[in-house]
This record gives sequence, structure tokens and C-alpha cells, in this order.
Amino acid sequence: MKKKYQILTKTNVIVFAITFVLSTLVFLLLVFLKSNKLYDCLNYSFVIGIVLFLLSLFIIIVNFGMFDLIAVGFANLFSVIKKGGTKKYDGLYGYQEAKSDARKGNRFLFLPVLLTGSAFIILSIIMRIIWQNTL
Repeated sequence: MKKKYQILTKTNVIVFAITFVLSTLVFLLLVFLKSNKLYDCLNYSFVIGIVLFLLSLFIIIVNFGMFDLIAVGFANLFSVIKKGGTKKYDGLYGYQEAKSDARKGNRFLFLPVLLTGSAFIILSIIMRIIWQNTL
């Protein structure tokens, strides 16, 4: 029987709350400190949304193991540098085996960041429609 993965976990809810609060604070700081014109708010919202969207894509890429070889190299380098140190991992396969349980548990960690970024992009589209209709 296949294991079912849970999307709504405690970790995902915490990541969503932190991401949403921080990005909203950045948006409000930009609005109140820089400019509160609708066109500027539209730009701020779109940039925050795109940055969060790209961050979620980066999380997906890391979770698939695209940078494992680099991580193994640095982990072994830093463990060998210590006095009397030995390699931490035997190779790429040992590293991937060690990280496989953590990756399965964090399979949907990108989702809160993606949802928050999508919300900001949708907000910018709505503000764009409002701005276009007021001209």
C-alpha cells in the first residue's frame, strides 16, 4: 500500500504563516515608506509575488536533489578540515540515503511559499485592473 502524503502539516502551516506575515510586512513597509500610489503598490505586490514564486521553484529543485553533489563536497570538506577528521559521507549515494527521510517529510514544503506568491501576483493583477479602469 502506498504511503499517503499529508499536505496540511504543522510545518506547512507554520511556513505559510511566516511567509505570509513577512511578505505582507515588506509590502506594507514599501507602501508606507516609499509611495502609496496604486501603480506603485501594484509593482510592489508583483515583485514580492515573483520573488516568492521563484523561491518556491528553488525549494522544489533543492528537494529533488539537484545540488546534492555540491552539498556532499562541502560537508566532506568541512569534516576533513577538522583536526583528525574523516569524511562525513562515503559519496553521493550515502548522502542521498541520509537525506531521503527528511526529503519525503518535506515534500510539500514549497506549497506555502507558492500559495503566498500566487496571492500577491493575483493581488497585483486585481490592482492592475482597478488602475486601468480608473484612467
